[in-house]
Amino acid sequence: MGEFSLKYSVSLLLLSCFSLDAYSAYLRFLGNGYDRKLKRMVRIFVFFAIALFTLFSAIIWHSYALIPFSAYVLFRERAYYYRSSYNYLAYGGIQVFAYVLSIVFLLIIWRFYSVNASTIILCFGIAYLVAFVAFSLLIHKEGESSNVDGWSANDFFKYIIPGAFGTILAWVLGAADQAFVNYYFTPDVQAGLAIALRSIGIIRMFSGAFLEYWPRFYFDRLKNQDYKIILHQREIFILCFLFFTVLCLIFAKTIYLLLGASSYTRVTWIFCALAVGECFRIWASINATYLSYILRGAINTYILIFLGGIKLLLITLFIEKGGIVFAVSTTVGIYFLYWLLSILMLKAERKAMSSAA
Repeated sequence: MGEFSLKYSVSLLLLSCFSLDAYSAYLRFLGNGYDRKLKRMVRIFVFFAIALFTLFSAIIWHSYALIPFSAYVLFRERAYYYRSSYNYLAYGGIQVFAYVLSIVFLLIIWRFYSVNASTIILCFGIAYLVAFVAFSLLIHKEGESSNVDGWSANDFFKYIIPGAFGTILAWVLGAADQAFVNYYFTPDVQAGLAIALRSIGIIRMFSGAFLEYWPRFYFDRLKNQDYKIILHQREIFILCFLFFTVLCLIFAKTIYLLLGASSYTRVTWIFCALAVGECFRIWASINATYLSYILRGAINTYILIFLGGIKLLLITLFIEKGGIVFAVSTTVGIYFLYWLLSILMLKAERKAMSSAA
């Protein structure tokens, strides 16, 4: 599965880079009506990404089986449109439909053909394409064209470019972390860290339910100056999120048992430490939403680049002596610094709310 993980993660990164995740602009600029200009801008990047990924797959990887995976950006474009339109039934439906199709195609490949990295990704690509076509045909009424928010091309790029660089940065830092882990740690320590990261997925699933709707909700409420609703919703989620994180810390061993990792319950401290760091990271990202609204997301990207550089420098210099304890502590410390800096972003938001009130 190593080849699959590499090809799959690189494919996602390339499509994100080529498209600049332009469909995320729906969250900020869609407004309350169908914006033909916005859709056209997004589709230009989507088709550009498909063309570049096709060339890359054919010329660099010499694998035509990977070309259909370019439909991932078509799938994402529809999903983001439904999400930004508050059509959560369609948003959830297209994702479930694509996942079910992927499983069906994988079973067919497993039964009649050979399963390898390329054929698995091929199944995903066909599933994304079918899901895109099916939902485009079923849900095609999008109302009258209206440029509600009066955005410009400059605004469009100010919003999407920082997000795209953030995605690239996260991938590079993740790859660097994995390289350090593979080089300096024994297989047993690597396994303990992998179990901890898998367990962190539980916290991400919980926070993801809120983060799915938060940006669009935030942008609309801030535009309408519904400040009390914003503050109230954010406070409720933060309290619930902190409570859920504390529960995970208390029942860390139980989580390991449920994941079938009973032999690693002696190192649940890794999960507990990373859970605290994840809490700081998610909290900080919520605080930073205001920067995206005022199209200053580049500031958040600069902060992440700076903190990521510090992390890589510290790990490079001290990981050999400090081991896994130092690596985990550095991750938590960097996320804590990110949270502290996000307080400044929150103060800027409060200042803007006070001046507008």
